[in-house]
Amino acid sequence: MKSTVLILFVLLAINAMGKGENLKIDKAIAQLELLHKKVLLAPDTTKIVLNNEFKEALNKLLYNFQSLTYDLSKLKSVSVLTDPENRFRIYTWPLEISPGNYDYYGFTQYSISKKQQKVKVVELENSVFNMTHKNDQVYESNQWRGGLYYALVPSGKKKSSTYLMLGWDGFGKRSTKKLIEVISFNSIGEPSFGAPVLYFEEVEKKKSFREKKKLKVVKYKVKYRHEFEYSAKVSMMLRYDEHLKMVVFDHLTPINPKLASVRATYVPDYSYDGLFMKKGKWYFKNNLDLRNETLPKAKKYKPSDVKQ
Repeated sequence: MKSTVLILFVLLAINAMGKGENLKIDKAIAQLELLHKKVLLAPDTTKIVLNNEFKEALNKLLYNFQSLTYDLSKLKSVSVLTDPENRFRIYTWPLEISPGNYDYYGFTQYSISKKQQKVKVVELENSVFNMTHKNDQVYESNQWRGGLYYALVPSGKKKSSTYLMLGWDGFGKRSTKKLIEVISFNSIGEPSFGAPVLYFEEVEKKKSFREKKKLKVVKYKVKYRHEFEYSAKVSMMLRYDEHLKMVVFDHLTPINPKLASVRATYVPDYSYDGLFMKKGKWYFKNNLDLRNETLPKAKKYKPSDVKQ
């Protein structure tokens, strides 16, 4: 009888503690949303100061282990992507520092020990203003390319430590960018960006000695990440298709062939390309037939350009 009462008391205490943590997280989320509204309404001169307060408050919340698996649907000011196995989350948000010009902020949150309820929180430092990011290199958290990530693509492999993320970058007044970024984590929960898993076609023309014609030879160029730049006047589709098990996207072409070198003139031409997975790598495939595909419902917190 005494042991039964003791067990009941312990269970009630655990339940009370859980409710207490939930209330703490809900309160932190409400404060973050209120602070974000102030950021949006503030003049450009004070936006950065208020955004830093927002960043510090979010950072504090992320050290609460329960926040890693908590329903954060009420946190609408930040894009939150969650690993299906609840090992990590990545948080990103933009700050429009002047009309049409954006800076980006973010954190990663990684489960180090469920038993000890310990997480690794890493701030992502946008370095796009200080360095050129290449498509064949790996970058650490303090060399982050920056962007708003709106989709985490399933890895297709059990216990994989490498994931694709789809993102958006307002970039400038004339052009916008969509991003395919690769994120990985080491054993202590530190992220890195970029990995040689994207294989895009490169078509070369070579002459046949017998026919004296130019033949198309398809080769693959390995990339660590990929960017699409296009006119800011249009939208571009970039999404993961559950039915096809592919990343699918609009094919972009310049409005005038003579302007092929000007990315701000590129627009969708109503054809579609994609990436399919094979043995842990993603391979390019063109001219997809998406006529029978239905678009998924939009998720929370996406820029107006994010069309899925």
